[in-house]
Amino acid sequence: MDDVELQIMTGRCWSVLRRPDRVVPALTWALARYDDAHARDKALYLTWLAEAHIDADQIPKAARTLGDAISLGGDVASCRPRKRVSEVVERLRPHTSTPAVAEVIDRANSMRCASSSAYRSPVVRRNTCHSSPVPSSPRCQNADPAGPNT
Repeated sequence: MDDVELQIMTGRCWSVLRRPDRVVPALTWALARYDDAHARDKALYLTWLAEAHIDADQIPKAARTLGDAISLGGDVASCRPRKRVSEVVERLRPHTSTPAVAEVIDRANSMRCASSSAYRSPVVRRNTCHSSPVPSSPRCQNADPAGPNT
């Protein structure tokens, strides 16, 4: 674990404790050094930073940060960023009179799981422990039927 990962974990812990005074500096420092190539993870961490801004009553900052998470995580093959965005949107809903909030909620509504077809027709894939086909989970999955669930 390096300093960036340590600050991310520190920020997430403070986030659970609803201590934005501790979350914001830790996550801001770490995310400035975290490569966008890790889009899924960075999008998730941005959602915790957005929540810290809500806890600090910095609603426009929360909306901008959530917008960054949507931009970064909107096309990843994982439903986790979408789920986290939805959770933060629920916390922002009481603030829809703030233009930035209304805009980011609209953007979040258009964010879809990259492999939403998994909800329409479950894919049959091979169980790696046994050679027999097994139905895959109905939750969002990697677009590649042979790939791991994310």
